[in-house]
Amino acid sequence: MMESPLARTKLIGDLEREPLRNVVLLKQLAAFPKYTTGYRATDHAGATAHLVVLDAQASSYDREAYPTAASVALISSNDAAMTARVISVLSRDRGIVFKLASAVDHKVVASCFPVERKAAFHSFTAGSEFERDEDVHTGNDPSDMAISLLQGQGHPRDWLLPLLQSDKAFVCNINVGGALASVCITFESYGRVWEVGGVVTPEAFRGRGLAGRVVRTALAVLSERALIPRYQVNGDNHASLSVARKTGLQHFLTLEHYLYNPSQH
Repeated sequence: MMESPLARTKLIGDLEREPLRNVVLLKQLAAFPKYTTGYRATDHAGATAHLVVLDAQASSYDREAYPTAASVALISSNDAAMTARVISVLSRDRGIVFKLASAVDHKVVASCFPVERKAAFHSFTAGSEFERDEDVHTGNDPSDMAISLLQGQGHPRDWLLPLLQSDKAFVCNINVGGALASVCITFESYGRVWEVGGVVTPEAFRGRGLAGRVVRTALAVLSERALIPRYQVNGDNHASLSVARKTGLQHFLTLEHYLYNPSQH
């Protein structure tokens, strides 16, 4: 069990060896230091499983999406036996949202906790170099219209503006005939890993490839800054999945959400 700041530092150091693969666990540890607990199971052959447990009430997303869950369990593992060991610390008396990145982990978890699949998020990164589009504007002072569109994508103003003002985010947008035609937000996720998200194109401008142009420019800026891009898409968002494919992004992770509700078992 991780009980001290030194142990927390050790856990983070372990996960930072693969920052892109472990970015979700690292984000939770950084964002909720008082509400996360870490565990590790390992053997002498190098098989290792890490578990980060988050108090679900600390996360507005999880609190709203999974009101019956008391905690969120995130796993990074290279061995089924270690996964089984590390999840043995979890109580079966309270609801848990498991966020799992492998079929092996799902099989292990399902053998101990009857779970129901609730959601899936696909993560992509750049598989090649991208160039800026000269018609795409990049900056940290977006128009009110851009902010409004981004808010509609789940990025509220009170979250967005401080990031922009501290240079931990930037906006890419393209105008057509003086009107905002497509926009996306790129922001620091954890360390050198930055997330490209909030891609939105007003209906009048859809079908012209504009979303791909703003995304490619965002990727080009990240490459110039030697940062690692992550583009995350809800499995139900077919438009954004299409943008990822057409842009030439490389899929590297699918994180599936499974809910354990003890009252139903």
